[in-house]
Amino acid sequence: MRHISAFWRRRSLKFWLATGMALAIVPILLFSVFGYLLYEKSIARPLIEVSREQREILQPLQKIQLSLWGMSRDVIDYSLTGENQHAHNYRRELDDITQGIASLSQAVGVYESTSRDMATLQRDWDELNLLAGSIMTTPPLGVASLASRRIQGFEAGMDRLGQDIGVIFEDLRRENERIHDIALADFERSELLVVIGFALSLLFAGIGVLLINRSLVKSTDQLLAGAKRIAAGDRESRIDIELPSELVNLAEAFNLMTDRIHSQEQALLLAARTDELTGLHNRREFDRILKQ
Repeated sequence: MRHISAFWRRRSLKFWLATGMALAIVPILLFSVFGYLLYEKSIARPLIEVSREQREILQPLQKIQLSLWGMSRDVIDYSLTGENQHAHNYRRELDDITQGIASLSQAVGVYESTSRDMATLQRDWDELNLLAGSIMTTPPLGVASLASRRIQGFEAGMDRLGQDIGVIFEDLRRENERIHDIALADFERSELLVVIGFALSLLFAGIGVLLINRSLVKSTDQLLAGAKRIAAGDRESRIDIELPSELVNLAEAFNLMTDRIHSQEQALLLAARTDELTGLHNRREFDRILKQ
């Protein structure tokens, strides 16, 4: 303990001031950086990532849905009228659906459950595409085509695709809720960590203030009080300061000065009471003793 005490006593005022300021400021900075990194990793980044992933899924999914509605209308209208415009629209919508499914297949790869539902959608689409192609290559039958087995099968296939799309939408909703629940739990955990960090920052700040008070304010007050006692004529009391080293040296200088003043005062008092040649009490000392 003595070695440690001596070590700390040799620390300078700059050291104690820097240590106190570091204890007051550094924890706040560290917890601020840690809180930001935690928020970025656990909350902001997952939400941004899931938003990006789901946007990449929703865009082709909505495109497929719109194109399917148009395709259904054009296939049925073509079977009724045989107009080339419906055949042209059908080919354009077929290309849009094919591209949309390709983009959707790539986007849903991040979700295992949605990938399985995507396989079902792809299978139902392949069946519907074959059936639609056979309708578009068959001469129109007019109103009678509405009762044909192929049109009825086509409408049933459209219903299945609609259900497949609804299932994928539901997968996205559940995944979105799951991510938000995780983010909410992380946010609540972050709030607790922020409170703990704030409390620890206040604790370290208090320790820093105590160090500054101990190293500078308290020692300065002790030095000032000791100087006042010396000025008032008290030559017996000592100024005892432990740190910092600058004020310790100054206190030792005051104590040494007090010792010298006391020695000089005693020498002057002795010279005033005795005869220099004989060493006997002089008349002034005789009169003082006589009064007593």
